[in-house]
Amino acid sequence: MDVAHFSTGNVTQLLYKFKPLLVFANTPGDAERLIGTITYIKKVWRENRTPKVGTLAYEASTSRQGEDPRLFAMAKEKGVEFLPFDYFPFTATDFSTELRRIHEEKKADFVWLRGQPAQVGAIMKDVVRLGLKDKMKWIACYFGYNEIVPQIAGLEAVNGMLAEWNFSSDVEDLRGVKFSRELYTRYKRGAESPFLSYQSGTHLGTVAHEATRRALEKVGIKKLGGRAIADAVWSLENFDVGGLTPPITMEQGNISLVRSVRIGQVDKEGKLRPISDWMPTPWILGR
Repeated sequence: MDVAHFSTGNVTQLLYKFKPLLVFANTPGDAERLIGTITYIKKVWRENRTPKVGTLAYEASTSRQGEDPRLFAMAKEKGVEFLPFDYFPFTATDFSTELRRIHEEKKADFVWLRGQPAQVGAIMKDVVRLGLKDKMKWIACYFGYNEIVPQIAGLEAVNGMLAEWNFSSDVEDLRGVKFSRELYTRYKRGAESPFLSYQSGTHLGTVAHEATRRALEKVGIKKLGGRAIADAVWSLENFDVGGLTPPITMEQGNISLVRSVRIGQVDKEGKLRPISDWMPTPWILGR
């Protein structure tokens, strides 16, 4: 079957037993987002020494993809030391050993947390228990912060922590954000339905709708299929997605629908608020 798949992960083959023609992802890869994050770190760093960035990530092949030599080289070029990754088992409930190592042995100034929200919440709870909250700056990955984190860690634990992410904040008055909020309010099923999933779905749906419309206009209904839709995606230039992300301009071969990252900071109510402009991410992995 001729399929163009829009997703943050390649699930079509698992669900439907066939390989999609092409998968379009609405986030850059870890290494790419981290370069954008490093740009921010270098911009705000004030001490007369090189800042050190550590990582605490769950043990998985997807986490290890980010530990790319090009990331470390580009960080060095920007004047930031990116430390080797530290990992924890996916089922971990105590992070004391890893956190102490990152602080005492590696002496990191910033720590990037690559985990699901429940894991990030548990980590931040341990961060406070170990007295490390103000020893380092804590940065959640784009999928690592949502409403679950303060519920687990407490508002005081997350107040002031950072997150790198690829969508506009739900506190912003933007068309795409408001539409995502309407869908979230109407269809969410309990606390396990994060607002981020509705932002992501709205974003992907907007792109898929436009690509299908363009393909239909070009080839007609009888020839409409994954190939025509995938080809139409490459034609997107300065395409508005309601402010959910910056407008989309595709670069042939790069399947990421978003080419920038943003830094947000958690306020005392647990809301993530933007504190940086959109920063471009390089095309490192090709994907």
